[in-house]
Formats: sequence, C-alpha cells, structure tokens
Amino acid sequence: MKFRIMNKALEDALTSLMVKGKHLTSAGFSTGNLGTEVYVKLTGHELMCYNGDGTFMARLKIDNPIVEGIEDGLVSINAETILPYLKTFDGSENTHIVVSDGCITMSQGTKKAVCPVLTAHRDLESINRMITMLSHINYETTLESLFNFSNSKFEGGFVLNYSNFKEAIQNCELVKTGIYKLDFDGTSVSFSSATTNQNSFSDTLTPTGTLGEEATVLFSSPLYSFFDKGQSLNFYVKDEFPLLIVAEDRLLLKAPHIGG
Repeated sequence: MKFRIMNKALEDALTSLMVKGKHLTSAGFSTGNLGTEVYVKLTGHELMCYNGDGTFMARLKIDNPIVEGIEDGLVSINAETILPYLKTFDGSENTHIVVSDGCITMSQGTKKAVCPVLTAHRDLESINRMITMLSHINYETTLESLFNFSNSKFEGGFVLNYSNFKEAIQNCELVKTGIYKLDFDGTSVSFSSATTNQNSFSDTLTPTGTLGEEATVLFSSPLYSFFDKGQSLNFYVKDEFPLLIVAEDRLLLKAPHIGG
C-alpha cells in the first residue's frame, strides 16, 4: 500500500475518527474517545477510513487531489501511535506513506518515521458488516431520501449546520450526564440533557431543511467532534433507532442510548 497525502488532511482525519471529547464511561462523565484503532482502505485515489464497534460506525473519505494513490491496499493502525509523528511534519505538504512488512513508513523531506501496524482492527467484523449496510448512504445537498438500515427505515430527517449542533451539545454537557435527548417535531429540533428539574439544559434549533415524521432519540458521546467546522449535517432519525449523521465527506452512525 502506497500513497501521498496532504499531511494535515490525514492528521485531521485520524483525530476525527477517534470522536474525542466528554463521554459517559464506567468512571463517570470524563474525557475520552470512542476508540483509537482505524481501518484504512486505498482504492485508486480514494482513501476510505473507518472506526467502529457494535455501537457506532464512523466513515470518512479523502480523495483526489488530497490523495495520490500509488498502490492499493488496506491496513489497520492505532491513531494515537501515528499522530505524534504526523505532527512533526509540515501540515501543508504531502507525506509519502508506505505500508509493508508489518510497518507503516511516513516520510516528508528529510524526515522519516516508522511505526508498527495492527494485525487487524479489533472490531473489523463489525466494521465490514457496517460497510455493507451503509454502502448506499451518501450525502445529499437537499434532503430527498429516508434511507433503509437494518431491515427498517429512518422516518425523519433534518439539516443543521455544524456550529449550531456543536454549541447545543456542548451546552448540554454542562449538565454532566453524557446523555442527550433529541426531539424532532417535523419542523424544529431540540437537544436537551437533565438530571433533575433543578439541573437541566435544552436548546431548540430551526433546521435549514426537513423531511418526514417526528422522532425522539436518546444518544451519548460528543458526536459533533467527528465533523468539521462549516459543514452542513444531515440527520436521520426514528424512535429508539440509531442516529445517523451524514456530511459531504463523512458519516456517523450511533446506537441509541437505552435506559435512564
């Protein structure tokens, strides 16, 4: 596997795929991520990057002219291992990547870094299953489709800009539950979090586009951290169903939070 890529693009992609931020964990509401292992597949000049397990799937695409494919291939890497080396390179310049003999070699100018690769992503079976199940889903500039997923179908959709979504969830994080309620009534959407009547936050947003029926979903994790500043986000919802968010170059599916 060989390719050249703008260094900052790869650095940003690996950072996004970990979905870093405030999470609800067994230790409480604390800083963490959804996983550091990333599965990467190069076909021509298209680099597809994935992370996931039985509860979520993150898919991010980088293509020409950001990527120049030389030799197709696939590899699983630990983003936390790779990122410190990428940060030593010039972000605006291309980095040459070669994967062979159980190692990934990254070089730019006089600098070269070599790191081990993973035998396989720890949830590769889940990722491959999700790749197949989500292969028909792509970004729409105008909402027209309510996609099928897992023998069912999303019933509602709406469009928000990244900054509004991020601000709403970051404000909900002040409640420190790590669990967020999405209420879509067909014309507006509210995000809220609460422990008691005396400790809660909610924000109601007006989407720039809507489709379909109302729905309510509970979810966890700082999902905004996967997306990029300035992006338009298409949300797809159904009661007690996974939450799907699609942007121009990436997709995130998160299982609903079940219980209190």
